Amino acid sequence: MTDILIDDMDLKKVYKTKNIEYIALRGVTLKVKKGEFLVIASPSGSGKTTLLDLLGLLDSPSAGKIIIDGSDVTNFDEDERAIFRRKKYIGFVFQSYNLITYLTVLENVELALAAVGVPVWKRKEKAEEILSMIPGRL
Repeated sequence: MTDILIDDMDLKKVYKTKNIEYIALRGVTLKVKKGEFLVIASPSGSGKTTLLDLLGLLDSPSAGKIIIDGSDVTNFDEDERAIFRRKKYIGFVFQSYNLITYLTVLENVELALAAVGVPVWKRKEKAEEILSMIPGRL
């Protein structure tokens, strides 16, 4: 087993409309080891969100390859991407904080775990484990 969690090679993403092609990524290559902490910082409009959408399997690249935890996920369809995200606990905290406001952060994570079939008796423990991995949390 490899210690590489994410291995992306020459990722490209082009958005097309009827008359316009917008190049969002021009050949990004990235390797992330298991347990590594990574910050992606660059100017607005440089492709950060597009890259994260690809790494989080919310979208597919126009070209290049994405390997996550040893699995080539490049050509997964939408259903396969959703199943893979669920099995690998790939989740997101969006800038707009799409959380249920009357629940605590822990309860929001527990709710997400319920959606992927984690038994009720294990949710709190798993949610605490997940939240403990967030650097700088309160």
